[in-house]
Amino acid sequence: MLIQRNHGTAFAKWYCPRLLFTHETEIMPLIEFTDKGLYCRHGDFYIDPWKPVNKAVITHAHSDHARPGSNSYLCHHFTKPLLQLRLGENHYESVDWNEPIFMNGVKVSLHPAGHI
Repeated sequence: MLIQRNHGTAFAKWYCPRLLFTHETEIMPLIEFTDKGLYCRHGDFYIDPWKPVNKAVITHAHSDHARPGSNSYLCHHFTKPLLQLRLGENHYESVDWNEPIFMNGVKVSLHPAGHI
């Protein structure tokens, strides 16, 4: 998974599982830990949240990554049918590998985890 925020000369990336933040003058906190999971405040979404949230980005369909109760889910096309089966009716948006999507100005793309 790759998350990028470009704002003028500011540039930040988040690579799972390592965090890499760069900026010309300061480190930018792009991802933070909360009681609901990993949160991107700039994009207003959670990554694999463990409690219900408004927007969830799901890296893959393991039960410890995809939990019920969120308002909407962003996932890969292959993950969507598994989420629908496990989590039921909901708002699902799916993308292809390396297909960028912008969430409140934050560029998000999904990449294979090497397992389902």
